[in-house]
Amino acid sequence: MPPCSGDLLVSFRIHHNHYNIRLASTLPVTSASRALILPFNMSFGFSPGDIVLFTQFAAKVVSSLAEQGGSKTQFQLAERQCQAFLSVMTEVQSLDLSNVPVSFRNKIDEYSTSVQEFVKEFRDTIAHYEKSMGESSRRGLFRSAPRKVQWAFMAAEDLAMFRQSLAAQLDLVKIVIQSSIL
Repeated sequence: MPPCSGDLLVSFRIHHNHYNIRLASTLPVTSASRALILPFNMSFGFSPGDIVLFTQFAAKVVSSLAEQGGSKTQFQLAERQCQAFLSVMTEVQSLDLSNVPVSFRNKIDEYSTSVQEFVKEFRDTIAHYEKSMGESSRRGLFRSAPRKVQWAFMAAEDLAMFRQSLAAQLDLVKIVIQSSIL
């Protein structure tokens, strides 16, 4: 039977098979009723964009689970960097600055304390990954997988922002040191 002007034709595909369903209407079709039907047309297939997005998602998940270069490696590197910065800032605070101007000492102390607090806050933020990805972690791939994937999608971006902010703070310390030398 040919479609009438009031019929709605729904097409979809399941596993390479195309299906068309014609919904016959006994109501008269007006331009107002067509306007109500049009927004409800839906596609049940996958677009190329969906396939690309899923492929990127899958690749990110797989790379996060890798033992070398994956989330575990990134986490452990971040932990070591945080510890190194904290050590350096502790050494800076213990320097004998008695022969430099008081304003310079105060600025160095203020900035080193600020950097220490910033690094400690970040370490606290990522601390819940320690059991799954820390150097002393004994969890296997299966038990650590959720945290590794979570790191890849959430904490890795936080790490990038942390590094940018830390670099900006260290640049500020460099400027203070250079200006005091001049």
